[in-house]
Formats: sequence, structure tokens, C-alpha cells
Amino acid sequence: MKKFLGLLFIFICCQLFVCAENICPSTYELTSGWSKFISRASGSNFIHKTMLERYLEKQAQEQIGGKFDIKIESFSARDLKQGKFKSITAKAQDLVLDDVTISQATLSSICDYNQLDKTGNSAYRFVTDFPANLTFELSSKDIDKITQTTEFKKNLKEINSILRGMLSIDSVNFDVSDSRLWYNFVFSTPFSPKKQVVRVGTNLRLNNGVISTETVDSSSRPTVLSILNMIDALNFINPLDFSSKILENKIVNINFQEIYVKDDKVILRAFVNVRK
Repeated sequence: MKKFLGLLFIFICCQLFVCAENICPSTYELTSGWSKFISRASGSNFIHKTMLERYLEKQAQEQIGGKFDIKIESFSARDLKQGKFKSITAKAQDLVLDDVTISQATLSSICDYNQLDKTGNSAYRFVTDFPANLTFELSSKDIDKITQTTEFKKNLKEINSILRGMLSIDSVNFDVSDSRLWYNFVFSTPFSPKKQVVRVGTNLRLNNGVISTETVDSSSRPTVLSILNMIDALNFINPLDFSSKILENKIVNINFQEIYVKDDKVILRAFVNVRK
């Protein structure tokens, strides 16, 4: 979670789901038209903006890793020095946030005015709330890595305890293809100790901000699938629900709006609001 907050912070500064018009400031002061014109005509605005973009990219790569491309739309060089900017778009590739890897993330501000203020301890605070749209793209490799986390292994162990010997799940891995999130189970039963493989295809659903799965295809026998469904095993070890928990925080309000599979990636879109 600390890395996620650091990611948002670096995107914007180094420098609740609600409607955007209720968050965005309606009044603010900017540099006068003449000074703004001089700033743009002289190239000062472009220079300061480019320097800040490159600085933020460097800091993000050093502190978080991955590759960053940050674009800022500023009002003028003077406004930018005062922490005022019109918008920011940040794209990152190959991120690692806590235990979750993300192939690509895109953060785009919503308001036409944003501002940061420097505090006495050389830190920064938001003068206004910062609402933005956030998109994650997760590959099969990203999702499958979740199976190596301590929390996921704990959940798998708990499922085996609930099954009480009806099935024994040795392992599970994931892949994304054909518009499905696929669970690949290796398991055994008391009647057949030989390892067996089950492949279950699921659709992804978003219900009141909770990511769930729905079985649509399976290579398993009806009995095996009914047992898995009986204990809601697929949702108990749903990797997308697990990955969404890294965003939970008292400062950052998250509202997941859409989840779907495109090509070989899971796309997760959210509205975020970093409170001042």
C-alpha cells in the first residue's frame, strides 16, 4: 500500500465515488493573461514543464521501478512553480505494487485545476482533492504471480481444510485467453490419489465494487465442479479480488467501475480520489 501511495504522490508532486463536478474547485487564481503569454512565447513554460516531467519519471523509476511516461499540462511557468497545473497523465509499465505486478497502469486527472502546497517539513499536501481515472492492465503472468504470495497460499490451505478430504487441491495457476480468466487446478481425491487436472473458464463480474467470477466453461466432471462451487472456491481464491485490496486506504477513495478481458489481459478501471 505504501508503494501505491508513493506512486500517486510521485505522479503528481515531488512537486468515495462522487461526481467530478462536486470535487473540482470552481474558483481559483492563475497568472494573468499577459504573463501567461510571455511564459509560453519565451519557452519558459515548456522548459519548466519538461524538466518536471523528466524529474518525476526519474524519481518514480528509482523509488518504484518500472518505466514511466508522465505528461503535464500547465497554465504557465509561474503557476507551475506555485504547484498549480491543469492536468497530468502518467503511464507506467512493469510495476510492482506490494505483492502485485502490473503490466501497465494509466492515471489521468479529471479536474481542469489542481494544486499542491509545500508544508513546513518539506512534504507536500493537496490544496484541493485530486480525483482521477485509473486503469490497470494485468497479464496472465501478473495474475499468476499472485499464487506465490503468502496470503494466497493461506487461502488455498483454508479451502483444503473446508473440503475435509472431498478434494485436495495441490496447486492452482491462472491464465487469460479467449475473453476468460482460467483457473487451472491440480488436485486429487480419496477415490483417485493420482493427480488430476481441471481447467475452469470464468467471466469477471463487478458487483458493488466487489470483483467476482462466474463459471462459463470447464473441463472437469460435474461432481468436481459442483464441489468447488459449493464452497465458492473460485471466488475465495479470486486473484483479482486479492489484487484490488492493495488499493484500500483511508486517504485514497477507490470506486471500481469496470472490469473486462481484452485480448490476453484483464482491464480494471477505477475512479480514485486522493483527499486533501
